[in-house]
Amino acid sequence: MESKVMKKTTDAGDRLGEIGSEIAAEASQIKEIVVDAFEEGLDTAKDAAKRVIKRSRNAADDVLDDAAHRVKRHPFQSVGITFGVGLAFGVVIGWLAARNGR
Repeated sequence: MESKVMKKTTDAGDRLGEIGSEIAAEASQIKEIVVDAFEEGLDTAKDAAKRVIKRSRNAADDVLDDAAHRVKRHPFQSVGITFGVGLAFGVVIGWLAARNGR
């Protein structure tokens, strides 16, 4: 009788070992799938960020080109606007400096 119990215990232990090995193999596969999915998502995010940066640079270049074109077409108006903006900033800064000096 002890022999049958030992055999069943040994068989159960062997089966548990097999199940443990199967679980470890499946866990390893799941890990690989998750890592691959994460890396793919990261690559996609990097590509999207690069596209946004490129579009932003192109938009900034367009704005600068447009500004240069307007200055060339209307030089006196550009100087007047620049003078007015500078004067407004000067007045605001002077007002703030005088206000804080009290």
